[in-house]
Formats: sequence, C-alpha cells, structure tokens
Amino acid sequence: MKKDRKIKNKIFSKLLTLTGILFVASLFLTGCADFAGSSVSKKETFTITVKTQNITSKTETKNRSAFPALSGSKYYTLSYKSGESTVWKSLDGTFPEYQMIIIPGTYTLKLDVYSDAVKTNHILTGNNSLTVTSGMENAEVSFILQPPENSTGNGSVNLVLSAETDTQITTFEIKSDLTLNWTKDDTETSYTKGTITADPVTAGTYHLTIYGKTTDGVTVYVRSETLTVWEGLESSIWIFADGTSSNEIKIKPDDLYSTFYVKGSSGTYNFYTADGIFGNVEASDTNSGSIDNPLQTVSAAVKKCVFSGMPYTIYVDGTVNESINASDTDPTAIFISGGKNITIKSVNPSGGTKPVIQGDGNGRIIFASGTVVLEDLVLKGGDNTNFGGGIYVSSSWSLTMKNCTITDCNATIFGGGLYIATNGSANLNGCTISKNTAQNGGGIYQTANATLTDCTFSGNTATINGKALYLQSGTLNVNGKIQSSTDDFYITTGKTITIQSPLSTDSSILVTPSNYTVGTQILQADSGANLADEVNKFKVSEDKWLISSDGKLFSLGTTSTSAEDNIAIFTNIPAGCEATVNLDNLSQTSWSGFSPAEISGNVTVTATNGKTISSGSDSIFTVKNGGTLTLNENVTLETSSQGTSCINVEEGGTLILNGATIQATSGFNVSGITITHGTLTINTGNITNFTGSPIVATNSIITITGGTISSNFSNVKLTDCTANIKNLIVTGNTTSGNGGGINISGGGTYMFNDCQITNNTASVRGGTPRYGGGIYIDTTGTVSFTNCNISGNTAKGYTTSNLGKGGGIYLNSGRLTTTGCTISSNTTTNGTAEVTGSGSQIYAVAGSVYNEETLKEDMIIDTYSE
Repeated sequence: MKKDRKIKNKIFSKLLTLTGILFVASLFLTGCADFAGSSVSKKETFTITVKTQNITSKTETKNRSAFPALSGSKYYTLSYKSGESTVWKSLDGTFPEYQMIIIPGTYTLKLDVYSDAVKTNHILTGNNSLTVTSGMENAEVSFILQPPENSTGNGSVNLVLSAETDTQITTFEIKSDLTLNWTKDDTETSYTKGTITADPVTAGTYHLTIYGKTTDGVTVYVRSETLTVWEGLESSIWIFADGTSSNEIKIKPDDLYSTFYVKGSSGTYNFYTADGIFGNVEASDTNSGSIDNPLQTVSAAVKKCVFSGMPYTIYVDGTVNESINASDTDPTAIFISGGKNITIKSVNPSGGTKPVIQGDGNGRIIFASGTVVLEDLVLKGGDNTNFGGGIYVSSSWSLTMKNCTITDCNATIFGGGLYIATNGSANLNGCTISKNTAQNGGGIYQTANATLTDCTFSGNTATINGKALYLQSGTLNVNGKIQSSTDDFYITTGKTITIQSPLSTDSSILVTPSNYTVGTQILQADSGANLADEVNKFKVSEDKWLISSDGKLFSLGTTSTSAEDNIAIFTNIPAGCEATVNLDNLSQTSWSGFSPAEISGNVTVTATNGKTISSGSDSIFTVKNGGTLTLNENVTLETSSQGTSCINVEEGGTLILNGATIQATSGFNVSGITITHGTLTINTGNITNFTGSPIVATNSIITITGGTISSNFSNVKLTDCTANIKNLIVTGNTTSGNGGGINISGGGTYMFNDCQITNNTASVRGGTPRYGGGIYIDTTGTVSFTNCNISGNTAKGYTTSNLGKGGGIYLNSGRLTTTGCTISSNTTTNGTAEVTGSGSQIYAVAGSVYNEETLKEDMIIDTYSE
C-alpha cells in the first residue's frame, strides 16, 4: 500500500488536478448611512452565507478521478485575519451563515472542516483572500479544501462501477497500489453492477486500473483512474473532466476499448512502457492490448472486439505467428464474426518492412464476416481444404485491402489467396497477390463484386483455371496499374471486366475466356474510360485470339469464307495491341469490293507456304492512328485497283517489309506504297510491276537495309524526307518523268550507302526531254551516295536540240556528294541515238553544290572518276 503522509504539499501542488469543494460566500453589506464621503473608515457588518459544490479542472483531468464526498454530519469554522497578522479570528454564526464586522480592506479567510462536534478531528481546510470596498454589496470567495498538513488518519472507499449489457462485460478486475475488490451486486439483473470497496485506507492519492471482462475472460475495457482518500471521509463519487460528478460509473458500448496493439517478433516499433517511455515491452495474449501492454497475436486482439456496433483498430508490428487448431471444423487463425467493424494495420506504415501475419499451415489466416480493413500488411502461410487459403470474405460482408500482400497461401479448391463469397465484396488497392495456389483462382476466386486498383499478380498457380483470378460471378472493376502478364484472369461466360478509369500505359493483363467465341464481350468501360484506348493493355491467352476495340473477342484464325470477316480481323485489332495474323488460316484473301483493312494495332502478317492478298477495288491496307504493319516473307500483296495505292500509311503509321512482295497486276495504273508523315522500314522485300510509283513518301522517315524495287513503270518519289538507305537495289524501272529510278524533291536529308541503281530509264513523253536516268535531285536539302553503283541508266531526249541530261544523276538544286561510287555506263540520248556533252554520268546545274563546291556554271560529267 502506497500512502501519502504529506497530504497538503502533494495536493496543493496539484490543485488543478483535484476536485475540492467550492464554498461561495455571499456577503451583504449594511453600513452607516453617513459612511460615504466620510474621511474616517468605519466598520461595516457582513452576513456570510456559505454554499458548497464539487469542482475539478477540465484541462488536467485526462481520466475520471474518484474523490471523497462530504456526506454525513460535518462541522465548520470560518476565520479571518488581516494584512500580515498571524492571528485568526473566528466569525460568529453557524454553517452556512456567518457574520463579519470589518473595516473595508483585504483579508484572508479560512474554512476548516471537522468530523466531530467538539472540533478536535480536523479533516479539511482551505483559504482564500477577499478585498472589501466601501459600499460593496456582495463578494464570492472560493475555497479549495484539502487535508491539513498533519493529517494521518484513515478514510474509506465505496465506489459503484457497472456496465451496460451490450458491452458483454460480466465482471471487473481492479489492479491498484491499494488492495481493492469489486463485488458484484447480484440483486441487479438488468445490467452488470458492483462496488469497489476498501476500509480503512490511509489518506493519500492512489492509482487504479479497471479491466472489464466478458464471460470467457476476454478483456474488452481498460482504463486507469486516480483515487483520492482523505481522513474521516468516504471516497464514493466520480468526478469527470467536465466538472460533473456521479455516484456511479456505468460503462457503455462507446466506452469499450477500441484500439489494440500487437507486437510480433523482429519488429522495429518502440512501444510505450507503463511510465510513458519508449522501450522493449514484452507481448503476451494475457495482456490488455494497450500500447504499453501489447498482445502477441492478432487473433487475441480480435477476440477483444466484442461489440458489433463499434469500429475497432488493431495495430501490428513485426512478424506475428498465428497458431491454428487443425481439428476445428473450418480451421482459421483470425475469426471475425458478427458483423464486426475491424481495421488491422501496420503500427508504423512508413517504417519500411511491413508486418507479417504468419499462418502455420493448419488453416486459413482470416475469416471475414464483417467490415474488415487491412492496411500495410503481409499475409502468409494460410491453407484451407476448401475455399480461401489466405482470406475468406463471407456473404454480405466486405474486405478492403491497402498496400497489402497475400503470398504462399493455398486452397484445395477455390481461391488460394482470397475467396469472395456471394454478395460479399473486396476492394484491393496497391496490393500484391503472389505465389498462391488453388485448383481455380490461384490468387483470387470471385463470386461477388471486386475492385482492383494498382495491383500486381505473379507466381500464382491454378491447377485448372485462373492463375491470378477466377471470375465466377459478380463484377470485376480495374483501375490504375494492373500487372498480370503471366498470371491469367479466367472469365466465365457472360462476365466482363469493367475498366472504371484509364489504366496506366504499362498495365498488362492476361485474359482467359471460358468460351472462345467470336463476338463474346470480355471488356467494358465506365464513363471515366474510353474502351478503345484501353483494350491494348489486355492480351488473350491463346495467341490467335484478340480483344477488339469494342471489347469483344475475335479470332486471327477465322474459317469464315467472307472477305468482309477476314478484313475485320485486321481492322478490329486495337491501337497498341500486338497481333500476328497467319494468312494460312484465312480462307478468303480476295478483297475486291471492300474497303481496305485498317491497321491501328501492331500487326504482323505471316504465311508459311506463300499467300497472296488481292484487291481490285481499293487499297489492301491503310495504316493509321500510330499503327504498325509488318509484312513477312511468303506474303504477297497484289492490287489491280485503278488510281489507288496498294498500301497507304497515314500520319504516325509505320510499315515494315521483312521479305514480303508488293506488286500490281499488269495493266493497272496503281501505286505501291504511299506514306505521309509516317515511317517506312524495308529490311528485305520486293516492290514490282507498278504503273504508278512503287513508293511515294512525303515528310516521312525512311530506313532501308535491303530489298529490291524493280520493273516498275514509275520512279520512287521522296519529298521532304529523312532517309537512310543501304543495300537497296533499284533496277529496271522506267518513268515518263525525270528520275528513272528515284526522284528527290523538297527538303530533307538522304543518305545512300552500298546501293545499286541500275538500268533505269527516264523516258520521253509529249516531246519533253527527261533528266536523270538513275536519280533526279531538286531539293533544298542534302543527298549523299557512298560506295554505290550507279550504272546502265538512261535519260532520253527528243531531238538533237532537246537532249536528255544526266544519264546517271541530274542535280537541279541542293547539295550532293558522291564518295567511293561507281558511276559508269549511263547514257543520254537525243531520242534516236546516244549523245555526249549532256552529262552522261552527272549533270549539275549552276547554283547547286556538288562535293562541297558551289557551281558557278553547269557541270557536265560524261566520264566519272574520283
């Protein structure tokens, strides 16, 4: 027992923490009628009325405090003294009225309380000052009473403590530096009620902690209080922080202990010790769960959450090892039932390492039949013979997970990591689901609504279907960044994935439909997302299947005999989506009468044994919206459509030839490739037999590392382009304009390396001579030829006065350099015979720049040498 011998000093030093008794003295002044204005002070008579009430300080009292009550018969003396006098004078009268006859001035008043009529047992005292002015009608004086300094007697304790039935508290345990007992009042049957008693108790200030417990011994309420005992008095009232008091504390559901702390092994958080200092506190499931008395397991903390209407928070640190009874009907470590509202979270979310709730492999980790929130945790090592190895969300209840990981969990049948029962719901934000196993739904098995935001699935296993997720029923919403490129989402018939908001560009979701049928809706979008912009973030498990821009399944290997269906295969490939179309799988590749196939995705066209796509009414392909079309070997495009191009590449589009042949049916005025503000890459391939230009490129990027452009009845036209051309063969082409093989105009930069430009002809038409049998250059840009063979080309004239010029190269304007080239055997004619003097090899017009020299007059080279 702890007793305080120096009662006065201790209590006076904490006057703001004590609740004393306020005595209000009302003094009514009556004086001589001629007192006012008199030069001599006269005594005035006061009648003092003393009233009492309990008070306390709101600012200091953190908890309730138990204090003595001034009940029963007490005896009072009111005294006063003036100035520095040490003599106290008693006032006439009896409690509560006294009389004073004094001269106006400042006085000290003292109130003494005794427990006996002869006033020998002095139990309380208090004083204050009072300034009296002439004509003053009343004054208020407050007395904070405390035991006298030499008080050494005893008091007693008799405090009523109870709890409402809804709290499920059936008994109280009292821990104190006194020996205190709580005795239940068996006559009260409507709620739990009892009394804390002790007698005698040495006067002093004590501490007590109240533990409210359920029938099974679980502590659901903990609170520390201060107890003051004074000599001769019974401590029987509770004083509250707002200054009110009561003879009874009744614990309500809202008073229950709603926050618990769990301390696992290897944690980094410093818990408070009992005296409020950071320190290494031992955890035990017999503890209260306070920050200075943490529990050892989350399951023990959940058992303390007994009231369904109260939100509870459980803070976790370190690795918490949960023991599971494998012999239970449905073995579970943490069983949340009865619709409880419980949040389990890291005590230190910014501390780096997340707390781990570790199962022992004998059952699942969490059964959630309530409103459950998990934050910044790792759940690991759960196992269940049926559903939900990590977590089971019960019907009609909800789970919210933020920045959590479920890993290394197993369910024999459904939902290795998480199972969501019918009418339940789950909302996962920033979570990782990894290395979980089940027959179906290795990561998640869903029979109710779920929303995923910024989640990652990896390393999950499903022995039947759905490594990442199995969508049986309910809605599945996705947002943010979803990474599941190898773990598939299995989508049952009639179910769809809903994109609520735009997914990040690096999202990747692998989808497995239960029914591969063309036209099956797999994706849909809410108003916050544009479906056509999002489908490229999804991939179907079977390569020959894709999801169209309207969210439906379509096959790259259709057996339809309809050309329209076959064209739709290409057109439906969404922007940004990669797909390979094997022409061997298409039964109809004659597209006459239909619009071209539009390429917005990244499409590669292949064939094993050689396959031709033909059209006589329009272009075959249009590459648009940033799409890419790659044509591999064994693929041939043949067009006979007048006035069109076989392939159109619009702004932002890319065409790549990897061995394909682009050709026209003889006799039709059609071009090969028309590209504007796009990219053309030719690695290998052939462009041949076009009456129109084999290539018309404007404001585009041209990269060529091989291939042949031959036997066309027009030239390659390059305008305002950036071109890097290597190992290209341009041969046997004839044009009725300038530049038998290549015509360069506008601005741009053009570099030719190791190319062969041979046997091309710029032919006469309408009596106009032609210039540049191999290449015609009229540019503000620069052109260079390095290690190229420019030979056998012809620029034809009309008459002896209208000669062809520049049999190999005609430079009308721009900058030209030739380095290490063979430029020979090119000719110019007058229409009937070969002539010299008109630049058989090179003709450069005055003002142009050739090999860094600005020409002042035309330069004619009939024999080229470096």
